[in-house]
Amino acid sequence: MNDVLELEIIKKNIAQLAHFSLGSDMILDLKPSYERLRIKKSLKQTQQAMEVIRLKGSLPLGGVHDIRSFAAGAMKNIILNEKELMMCASLMRACEQIKSFIQKSECDTSELMELCDSMSVDIGLAKKIESCISPAYEIYDNASAELKRIRKAISSTQAEITSQSAKFIQMNANKLTDTITTMRNDRVCVLVKISEKNTVKGFIHGESASGATAYVEPESLLLLNNKLSALKSAEIEEMKRILYDLSQEVKKYGDRLIANCETLGLLDCIFAKAQYGHNMKGCISKVNEEKQLYLKNARHPLIDPLKVVKNTYRMKDKTILLITGSNTGGKTVTLKTIGLFVLMSYCGFPVCADEAELPFFDAVYADIGDEQSIEQSLSTFSAHISKLAMITTKVSENALVILDELGSGTDPK
Repeated sequence: MNDVLELEIIKKNIAQLAHFSLGSDMILDLKPSYERLRIKKSLKQTQQAMEVIRLKGSLPLGGVHDIRSFAAGAMKNIILNEKELMMCASLMRACEQIKSFIQKSECDTSELMELCDSMSVDIGLAKKIESCISPAYEIYDNASAELKRIRKAISSTQAEITSQSAKFIQMNANKLTDTITTMRNDRVCVLVKISEKNTVKGFIHGESASGATAYVEPESLLLLNNKLSALKSAEIEEMKRILYDLSQEVKKYGDRLIANCETLGLLDCIFAKAQYGHNMKGCISKVNEEKQLYLKNARHPLIDPLKVVKNTYRMKDKTILLITGSNTGGKTVTLKTIGLFVLMSYCGFPVCADEAELPFFDAVYADIGDEQSIEQSLSTFSAHISKLAMITTKVSENALVILDELGSGTDPK
């Protein structure tokens, strides 16, 4: 049904307006609801979000990611990396910012605040992570006293290696092919002429591709390189310990982070709908208890706005509308527009009209087009009859049934 009325295309267009993957996925997974209260609540949420966008702009969701798998991993004692931890911190910060943003919107945000109030905001976790990890996902020297000590020792050792290398190069310049150092197997080496490699005390780490140079670690650098290697190993271990401790902090907040992420995804979904309505200059449908349909200046959202023809539709106290006219007169577009607007409204989407009022339907059925069922080897006419047979067995008095070119595909006589 959604494919016939092109709801799936609308969903993809709206999903592109979401800020992060979870909000986008929620839009793509949306199905029209046929529960009155749920429809009205969803439409009210979108209406309030459109008003917030009109007054304050879009929801500040930049930098938010779906961290549910990271939080779940931390709850299983998996050590998160720097980027994953910062994503968790960013999400907690976003919860605080979005709650404040909606509170200050100066309009009715009761439905949106209900979602915001369900979020558990604790900036303490964000502060702990941000005090240890930079925005570039690097661990600060001050993340622990031990890491600061190790990195200071590394810097000092590297300076000493540089000094000793310079002395060696100055004293043995005639034995070298170049006056620079290079790294081989994570060790600082000098470039010795192949003919002189056995005259230099030290460890040979290999030769150049040309065979003219030997990479030698001088004896004077052996102990310093060993010391540097040990310090770097200690640095890695200390960084792992810091990441473990931070991951344990995330573990404590795991359930809350997952719940907050899902709430932000829902808010992202709602504001993507609202942004679509804002961009398309649309409106929110009113769902009435009577069988009344009114669409003022309705425009099919998939037709070029510069070419689309606006139409107003009104049905009151009538349950059947029969449309006739010449080819390319807009009959099919009319049927699709009405059916699509119903499905969009039941998903909580704005529709492209100046005003929209729809009755409550408990189902939508449509037979549009002349697609053949190759799989079942049915003629075009038989395919239509099969759809009609299915509709008549399922339809209720409160269903919307859309039939295009009833009985087409065979001799009208």
